[in-house]
Amino acid sequence: MKKLRAILFISMFVNNSFAQDLIDPYRAYVGQVPPFAKTIISSIPYTVYDSKDERNINGGYTGEYMISLNHSHWANDWYYADTLVDPSSWAPLAKTYKMEVVSFPFTLNCFNDPLGCASSVNERKLFMPEDIYSSSSKSWGDIKNIRDSGLMALNGPGAPISGGDGMREALVSTFFIQNVPFQGNRNLLPHTIIKHTVYLHCTSDPLSDKIDSIVWVYDNTRGRMNYYPFVSDNLSGANGSYRWDVVFLPELISKPYTLDFAMLGTHYNDTSNNDWVNGGTINYHLSNNGIATPCNPGTSKPYFPNSQYDLFAYSSYNTYNFRAEYDFSHGHPGPFSLYTTYLRNSTGTSLAGYLLNSGLLTIQTSDIGIKHKYFIDKGFPFFDLSVINPTEKIIYNPSEVTVIADVISSAITEIVFPTGYTFKTILGRYPSTYEVNDANTIENGGPYSDPRDVPVPVNAADLVAPGGNLNYPEVSWDDPSTWLLDERYGYYYMENNGKITVEPCVRIFDAIFESKQGGTLIFEEYPSVKNPARFKTITDGGAVLKNYAAIQYVQNGIITQPYPLIYIAQNKIYAGKQVDPDATALVGSYTVESGANVTFRATETVYLKNGFHAKNGSAFRAHCPNITYTPCNATFAVSGSRMASNNTETLKSHSNLSVMQEMVVSPNPGNGVFEIKLSDSKTNYHLSVTDIYGRMIVENNSKVGVQNLDLRNQPAGIYFVTAITPSKKLIEKIIKQ
Repeated sequence: MKKLRAILFISMFVNNSFAQDLIDPYRAYVGQVPPFAKTIISSIPYTVYDSKDERNINGGYTGEYMISLNHSHWANDWYYADTLVDPSSWAPLAKTYKMEVVSFPFTLNCFNDPLGCASSVNERKLFMPEDIYSSSSKSWGDIKNIRDSGLMALNGPGAPISGGDGMREALVSTFFIQNVPFQGNRNLLPHTIIKHTVYLHCTSDPLSDKIDSIVWVYDNTRGRMNYYPFVSDNLSGANGSYRWDVVFLPELISKPYTLDFAMLGTHYNDTSNNDWVNGGTINYHLSNNGIATPCNPGTSKPYFPNSQYDLFAYSSYNTYNFRAEYDFSHGHPGPFSLYTTYLRNSTGTSLAGYLLNSGLLTIQTSDIGIKHKYFIDKGFPFFDLSVINPTEKIIYNPSEVTVIADVISSAITEIVFPTGYTFKTILGRYPSTYEVNDANTIENGGPYSDPRDVPVPVNAADLVAPGGNLNYPEVSWDDPSTWLLDERYGYYYMENNGKITVEPCVRIFDAIFESKQGGTLIFEEYPSVKNPARFKTITDGGAVLKNYAAIQYVQNGIITQPYPLIYIAQNKIYAGKQVDPDATALVGSYTVESGANVTFRATETVYLKNGFHAKNGSAFRAHCPNITYTPCNATFAVSGSRMASNNTETLKSHSNLSVMQEMVVSPNPGNGVFEIKLSDSKTNYHLSVTDIYGRMIVENNSKVGVQNLDLRNQPAGIYFVTAITPSKKLIEKIIKQ
């Protein structure tokens, strides 16, 4: 199966992340040669960047997942404390950093066990955290969601590195080879996709204003990090820090204009970087985004920015040039400059997961590692995706993940894609201007006013034939001719008792969903899911519900789900063995097994074709209500609200039809006082109300068919009403305004 392209993108802006790299770090390096000269590690056929002036970082750090500014243009940043002419008053500008989870928080739940996770079993499975999320500590127990306000500081020779405040970072996956429990001496991060931000401050005080930032996102579920740590068994005792110590070295790439090292760099009026990327890239470093806030007033006068110099960069030569790579005096990058920030080994001399032998990138047999398998086994409301990247509302698709039943309780795992969120991936390398412009379409959610926001398809470069037209070709993102090139697409598998529910107004880019027997994918309002041409669904024995689509085609399903499935179409539903006009759809009968409960609702007609079966003991209904659909209107990456569906259904009068929800909570949304009505008022049931973090608000046992719920003393937000009877479990989401 094909998988989604990886993620690495970098920017100099406090609030946005846009760029990638010149070579995709998640693909094989064959044929990926940067189109410009620089100090590089060269081998045939591999080419990657070496550390500048061929030094390793020698930072003296003790963490396992680190950032070093040794190659950054901020490595030796200074400001004048009181005067522009008194060198004795120089002091380094403060740098801080943040690491934030922007995908599913995969972890090892054995890291706190007395003997750690080391074992003779040579497999590496990662699951969801067992701890409930804490909004105060921004973590799931010891597993961090956000590591904020970290200090970049000197811990030895070289430039500032992360962990300067005494707490360094590590990925929880290091415990695959640990035979001791977690000691609490690290900020422990899940093994997933992480957004990294380094801030430049106004003065040497890390609490002073942030004036610029470097931002990149790295996908640790792809490429060599999918085998981390780089040890070919899970037994403890492996030697060699290159097997588990990794470091980022953000580095600015600027175009040389002269042979004078003091004058190398990007000119103030540069208009292209087509020497590096065919057709050039867009400008990622705009002048009006360089300064986040004004610097602190008073006697301390930072050099950056200063009116006698240009907006992009400081230069002691008082010219419009960015100073040399080897002699930065550091400011905001000039136009059309680019960043590179590969994840490297502990010394920075090779890429993570590789060894450098006589100039060749190699992987030794003992250092291959074991490929990870990622599972989602905790669902809504215990695990709520709205705590992930709540400001940008962007969640990145991992390389491959399987939604399964809870491994402890075997309960159904339901993952909810929240309203207003975008699920996507971005190329691991910079797209060309052609690719950006051609993807800036209504079909892709555009047109976008800022070209840095355009979701370029994951296989854009592969679709350009050698020597062919440089303009981006008009082909689909999942063109089969590119499938065998590498792992690129995000793959979601839903297995037995695994369920994904996509709320209204969600954007999905370059992902594939495959529903196996007992697994379910539900689009609550399929027409409101933006960009349907940029993702694919596969029914492989499970259920895929595209509710409120004009027509639903239902085939190749063996329905064993223990919960009701209600298919809704604005016009028609076709069900049978081969009813889908899509020639790529898997062919097979649709069978409602004993104990399953399926309903078809379509305004015009429900067609039950050859290959449709409803077995004895199943519950199947088909009827034709008048279905009215009103599209939702979520604002992406701005509004943080989770909106309720605004669909309405008016049922036609049919003497043989009786439709009634088993539990109704009204009004919903409401101001705090709700009425809970159960259709079966003769059965004892247990009623509970929890918030989005799983905290119990109300709990009682009752046989009363109608109850009042008072949440006036609770904060506004989402709550879940659960009624459990001897035969079923009912859950209703309510919103307190």
